[in-house]
Amino acid sequence: MKQLKKHIEQTLLLTPAEWKSIEECCEYIALKKNEIFIPLNTVFNKEVFVENGIARAFLIDQDGNEKSVAFFKENEFITTNALRTKNGRSNYTFQVLTQASLILLDSKKFQCLLNENNKLTQLVKAVKEKENNRLAKRDECLLQVRALDKYKKFQSCYPNIDAKIANHYIASYLGITAVSLSRIRKKLK
Repeated sequence: MKQLKKHIEQTLLLTPAEWKSIEECCEYIALKKNEIFIPLNTVFNKEVFVENGIARAFLIDQDGNEKSVAFFKENEFITTNALRTKNGRSNYTFQVLTQASLILLDSKKFQCLLNENNKLTQLVKAVKEKENNRLAKRDECLLQVRALDKYKKFQSCYPNIDAKIANHYIASYLGITAVSLSRIRKKLK
């Protein structure tokens, strides 16, 4: 919880009472590497903070291939519930790629807190801005024509993540094969 508090306090200062009300909405879970924590098309009314580890969101295309669409590192919120769902159901499958600890905030309880305390809307705004920024960077990354340029952009968006997760997750995000990614990495060494 210390990391969550530290993360929130980068955006706004909380009184002890405000922090206690947030803590009451929280649940801590520990996950093993490769564990799925939000399956596609399921109801999951929680906001998710990655305390440690790495998570991803992915889809499965019509040919059965997994396509990574986002990565989330420690000390980050995963896309807000409102943005990651359609009709209350998850648009993606969410999986941890390393052993991970997540803090789940009950969406309904948190919404009640927002209604009671306008100060907390600054946090939601910051999370949404970060998500919009992530989406813009993803678009910019994928619009690169050359695979090498895509990978370099990926590295700037997700520094040091490539040493912690398998190549095929990154390759699926970039829209290239794992073999192509391996060649690019060799070329850059």
